[in-house]
Amino acid sequence: MLTKITNHQIYLEIDSLGGQMVSLRDVHGTEYLWQGDPAYWKGQAPILFPIVGSLRDGRAEINGETYEMPRHGLARTRQFRRISAGTDTASFRLAADEGTRAAYPFDFSLTVTYELADRTCTQVFTVANEGEGEMPFCLGLHPGFNIPLEADEAFADYLLAFPEAETCDSPTLDPQTGLVLTDRRRPVLENSSRLPLTRSLFAEDALVLENLRSRRASLYSLKSGRGVEIAFDGFDYFGIWQPKDAPFLCLEPWTGTATCDTEDDIFAHKRGMTLLGPGESRRYTFKITLL
Repeated sequence: MLTKITNHQIYLEIDSLGGQMVSLRDVHGTEYLWQGDPAYWKGQAPILFPIVGSLRDGRAEINGETYEMPRHGLARTRQFRRISAGTDTASFRLAADEGTRAAYPFDFSLTVTYELADRTCTQVFTVANEGEGEMPFCLGLHPGFNIPLEADEAFADYLLAFPEAETCDSPTLDPQTGLVLTDRRRPVLENSSRLPLTRSLFAEDALVLENLRSRRASLYSLKSGRGVEIAFDGFDYFGIWQPKDAPFLCLEPWTGTATCDTEDDIFAHKRGMTLLGPGESRRYTFKITLL
């Protein structure tokens, strides 16, 4: 089921399958969100929960038992229930059931609220532990943004910029297992706030920036100035990904990463894991502003 909201500056469509955005357009009709062509990637803006990336062999140990979970978790393939909708806001919720407990044995709720103001879409995510024991989880976002946006532009005309000068590198993802290879690293930025975009950046899969100081990033054209600015307070990791020669770029805030090659297979030990006590909840905010 699709839900459409607008403030007449921007137009947003949300699919109850995965609770994800499927269209984000401005007043002129320009589509900023990737439209899921399976020739490159059939996703659009999946919500990653309760893991980001891959587990080793797709399995992890929870409370002494082994559970299987697909890459990026459960939320992206399940129906969210719409709990409210207005002209410029809508909320959706995913709650634990028998199907989720078979892979993730916890009673949880994941609520996402979309709100529009001027040219900004704000997403508020609330993860709650509805059970009696401690609950580990990670949350990640995976939106793809169309580039180029103009017919006379090219991918190389776009730049990714941060508000602060950054020095950071990225571990490599194993192409077979999806695990993070912690000792195989590549430089990304050296005391610079600007990352020129080239196809070769993604020759070894996604960049995983672990030590950014900035919690905002702008993806925009050097010719037209059009693009998006995102704000991701509360997310410690930032992924950047593009399939080979694709006409979009994914900007991905995460609270954790795929399993590292140096980690064991106990779910709660995964890097970046958040532990919620009974009755506790955690809130995260992600903003997209159209430039």
